[in-house]
Amino acid sequence: ETNTGAGDPDIIFTPGTGGNVGICTTSPANLFEVNGSATAANNYIGIKTANNNNVGLQLTDPGGDRAFIFANPDNDLVFQTGGSTESLRIEAAGNVGIGTASPGHSLL
Repeated sequence: ETNTGAGDPDIIFTPGTGGNVGICTTSPANLFEVNGSATAANNYIGIKTANNNNVGLQLTDPGGDRAFIFANPDNDLVFQTGGSTESLRIEAAGNVGIGTASPGHSLL
């Protein structure tokens, strides 16, 4: 449990309930639960990297990697399935590639 000021804890780790982790909740019902909005105008969950590597989500199961959704250092948004097979790329310049890592055109 952590608290950066007065009031309810900002982050709660509850090992007695299966290891659920909550942000802005004192009783997370799921493995990871966020209660509330990130800012007054938007509802984002931020993932920040401390270096210039890829940053994103990795979806796995006991058998291994299933999919990745990440932004690379070039600010492209990349979707990989089956572990490492790139399925979709949206480049920062607006080009879209389906089944290619080097799209040459925008998607119309």
